[in-house]
Amino acid sequence: MNAAEGPPDLSFRQQQILDCLIKGYHNKTIATYLGIEVVTVKMHIGVLFKKLGVSNRTEAAVRGLELYAKGPEPVSCDLPERKRRFGARRASIAPRSRPLPQKRTA
Repeated sequence: MNAAEGPPDLSFRQQQILDCLIKGYHNKTIATYLGIEVVTVKMHIGVLFKKLGVSNRTEAAVRGLELYAKGPEPVSCDLPERKRRFGARRASIAPRSRPLPQKRTA
């Protein structure tokens, strides 16, 4: 896509999905939180690829960031913050409130 052509005309839903792509969400997560089917998300992503002139998610995210840097504020996909995969559980484990039982001596 040429810069001379200007920014692509994206629908509200396409803007939401582009924002989710920029944030790194998977198709299933996007579909769940937007209340649509995964195939619908895939269809919107395919249309985004054509409108943005890209061939993969990474290029779409970079192109989206470039567009948002030059233009209006992006439409948020309103998903909660992503949780850390590693180490998150360990921090939530509370110490034991009582000591471990001792071995009985006979």
